[in-house]
Amino acid sequence: MKKILFVLGLLVMSISVSAEQALSKNLIEKYMKTVADVEVMVKKNPALESQIDDLMMLGKDGAMDAVKSLSIYPKIERSIKSAGFSGFEEFYDIGLRIMGGVFKAQMHQMPEGMTPDSFISQMESQIAQMKKQGMPESMTANMEKQFKEQLKGMKFMQQAAKKASTADVKFVGDNIEWITQVMSAGENKGF
Repeated sequence: MKKILFVLGLLVMSISVSAEQALSKNLIEKYMKTVADVEVMVKKNPALESQIDDLMMLGKDGAMDAVKSLSIYPKIERSIKSAGFSGFEEFYDIGLRIMGGVFKAQMHQMPEGMTPDSFISQMESQIAQMKKQGMPESMTANMEKQFKEQLKGMKFMQQAAKKASTADVKFVGDNIEWITQVMSAGENKGF
């Protein structure tokens, strides 16, 4: 009985240590490789692409439900676990921490006085000015649509930034160029 309790104790400790794993180059590389693996699976099943769009913005519960509903979920789960993650939930959390850290790092690089709120005000002002100047509605409607998408993304990133720890933000800030290169490399490969 003591042996079982000891093993359970170790298991619980290893899970909690894993959940609190600090961001590192190794962890981000592992995360991006897993993202690439999942993207390849999705590209082989084009009908699934629309189901996985904006997955992160659904929130953890919504993303979990969306991923678990995919026919390739068992393959995705295997890929995530073979990379060393405990499951989709941990994988999602790490992605959120990376995005939150990147957003905060980018906010520190913004010109003095530029905040997400001032950016939003600036976009709203530009659209209002275009309407006032008599721009065709088709142009302003397209800009408003793009603005709403940007706004949705920005609000999501603000929420992600709130969840990023001080250590995450410091790591991302210290390694922002490298992280940007790793993420861009994945996008250039079509991931």
